[in-house]
Amino acid sequence: DLDGTLTNKDKKVSKENKIAIEKAIEKGVQVILASGRPLFGIEPIAKELELEKKGGYILAFNGGNIVECQTGKLLYATMMPENCVRDICRLARENGVHALTYSKDDRIVAESDTDQYVILEAVCNDTAILKVDDLEKYVDYSVAKFLVVGPHEKLLIVQDALLKKYGEILNAFFSEDYFLEVVPAEVAKDAALERLLNR
Repeated sequence: DLDGTLTNKDKKVSKENKIAIEKAIEKGVQVILASGRPLFGIEPIAKELELEKKGGYILAFNGGNIVECQTGKLLYATMMPENCVRDICRLARENGVHALTYSKDDRIVAESDTDQYVILEAVCNDTAILKVDDLEKYVDYSVAKFLVVGPHEKLLIVQDALLKKYGEILNAFFSEDYFLEVVPAEVAKDAALERLLNR
């Protein structure tokens, strides 16, 4: 796991952790980086650990994507059901919070580029924010996940509404009090790890 585990409060890999990872690889351990972050938010850490040379895997979007580091090959991908996008965007707007997802050119896409939580997600992934007028209309391509960001009490209303309507095809859970992760129902880090290990 990356945030709060492999990385420190500054989102960096400490010298001690880097040495520990290197020693594990030398002993034949396969390193798998698992995070809710998008692929482009994990790749710099994989590069820092030289996984493109030493081997290993990335489980991005909470396991929605599985990537082999040496080849860059996408081994598995699960995308958001398209019929949910409208309600995710609408519920965020109605409750005074922001939905965001990721662009094809590795940016955060949201209807605000000044919201503190949208900025926090951009900083976490070391990327820019693409501000759009209508997120639902902009997202005419497949995405692996949405993040709804804002004060916890408002996000609880969004979470409840999404799970009531789409509970069979979506999961909505908190990675932080201010980050509501919205992913396809079958997506989870443990499920992705099991899928990879079976492979």
